[in-house]
Amino acid sequence: MRDGLKSIIAQTGADELMLTAQIYDHEARLRSFEIGAEIREELAGAK
Repeated sequence: MRDGLKSIIAQTGADELMLTAQIYDHEARLRSFEIGAEIREELAGAK
């Protein structure tokens, strides 16, 4: 996920991303968003 988001940002120059998840299980969906937020923090710190 990290490499994918990094690639999208590099290709588009986006300063904002909107993530969605088609995951039925509520806990799994929340964890997916937590992972996305952790990656966002990592990438923001790398600038």
